[in-house]
Amino acid sequence: MALAKFHCLTCEKEFEAGNWKCGSGEDHVVAEKTYYVRDAPTDKRDCKHARLQMLNLIPESKVILGGETHIVPGTHVEFIRGQYATCNPQLQMALDKRKGVFWGKEAEAQWKEDYLSDDEKVRMRDINQKALIARLENERNSLLQQVQDKARKSA
Repeated sequence: MALAKFHCLTCEKEFEAGNWKCGSGEDHVVAEKTYYVRDAPTDKRDCKHARLQMLNLIPESKVILGGETHIVPGTHVEFIRGQYATCNPQLQMALDKRKGVFWGKEAEAQWKEDYLSDDEKVRMRDINQKALIARLENERNSLLQQVQDKARKSA
């Protein structure tokens, strides 16, 4: 099985899983990825307070430095209201393998269905419509300005 490959935003280099540090010694940073879990409470009023902890997502490890053994604690993540975002490639790889953890457009749509109340869905739809109208007005004004500039030049 081939090792997962990532692109670091800090050092701008490709790297494989297991090589979690840049040449400078700092941790690699990759594009942010948002993960979703389907653990929404049945009562939508409780969704705003929903939290899920995944303990030891990356298990603790032992590192030998200068002849001494040091224990590196495991890494925990907390999904707040069913979502968690990270730029850490090691966490992304662990979450990609985890059952019950989803990402992508379909997962986001399902999350909205599970977590958002009807009022929140209406508010989000209104916000999206207002943003679309503003974008269309800006495009229209830009096109109008271009036509007016062209008419002035030819006059």
